[in-house]
Amino acid sequence: MSACARFALLAALCVPASGIAMPAPDPPASRVQPPAGVIEVWVDLSEPELASLPRDALGERVALRQRIEQQQDDVMQRLRLLGAVEQARVQQVRNALAVRMPAAALAQARAIPGVRGVRIVRHRNQPTP
Repeated sequence: MSACARFALLAALCVPASGIAMPAPDPPASRVQPPAGVIEVWVDLSEPELASLPRDALGERVALRQRIEQQQDDVMQRLRLLGAVEQARVQQVRNALAVRMPAAALAQARAIPGVRGVRIVRHRNQPTP
């Protein structure tokens, strides 16, 4: 056993016996619940996803990416006014934003120009058996 491994083992054995309280580990992201009244949603947008174009259509893909990015920026700006916080953006297989937002603003989010639909996130990660 290396000196480093022995030190790590010794430290692991001594810390609980010393009476030092160790903080509980953070729960996995899939178990963190948003605050009451806040929901997590996918906001699907009207511009098509990048995968809708062939890989060799470089000029068209560049133009589409620019339109997608502009649309996502514009819609996210409007969502922020409703109290939304951006979590993620996707462009390749779908054009969508993942956000946390007040549940009361759901209807207003659906009415934003360029929004095709708003779906509440049911599962982020599947639990491992």
